[in-house]
Amino acid sequence: MSTYNAFLTAALLAGFGLLTTGCATSKTAAPTTRVTQANKAEVLALITKVNDHWQAEHPAQVRAFWDVAAYQTGNMAAYAVTKNDQYRQYAEDWAVHNKWRGATSDDKGSWKYQYGETPDYVLFGDWQVCFQTYIDLYKLNPEPQRIARAREVMEYEMSTPTNDYWWWADAFTW
Repeated sequence: MSTYNAFLTAALLAGFGLLTTGCATSKTAAPTTRVTQANKAEVLALITKVNDHWQAEHPAQVRAFWDVAAYQTGNMAAYAVTKNDQYRQYAEDWAVHNKWRGATSDDKGSWKYQYGETPDYVLFGDWQVCFQTYIDLYKLNPEPQRIARAREVMEYEMSTPTNDYWWWADAFTW
């Protein structure tokens, strides 16, 4: 991912974070920390500007690996606060393009979970980040195929004695 693309993704996620954490009010919060409607509108405008730019520059029809899937997680968060249906549709177009899957191998005997970007690395978490967006879309329209692959992979992982599928440090920060 280029530095520019990483910046846009970070800005989108940061904007959403500001919106969701900054909008919470507390009975003990000082009036100077309260988010005003103007602040909320500014944050929503920033989210919209960044996400609209991203979508204008990047087609939805790309792979389901972590880099794009992490963006889609932020995209769905942007949809949640803006209700801009273009964001949901972009995520859905991406999910349909990827057939609601991460890595695509159906041969469970060949599934791998170390680092890899080919279809047989089904158990590698970077191919599973997409499941979050698929679940978000499922919640909006509960069609079983939307979460079928996520369930298949998670149920497989739970059925084995292996307990280190998510072996790298950042697996716990998402």
